[in-house]
Amino acid sequence: MNRKSHFLAEESGQGMVEYSLILVLIAAAAFLAYKGIGETNLQRMQGFADRIPK
Repeated sequence: MNRKSHFLAEESGQGMVEYSLILVLIAAAAFLAYKGIGETNLQRMQGFADRIPK
């Protein structure tokens, strides 16, 4: 039992590092996509908002 919990603790520690790296990669990719797509989308949304009668 003790050996198994120690093994799980090591596994979860390694998993956390991998999880953090994956999160950083996803965040970077999302940021770049948002920066690229978001600018054109923002202009389109502003154009759409201008057409709405106030």
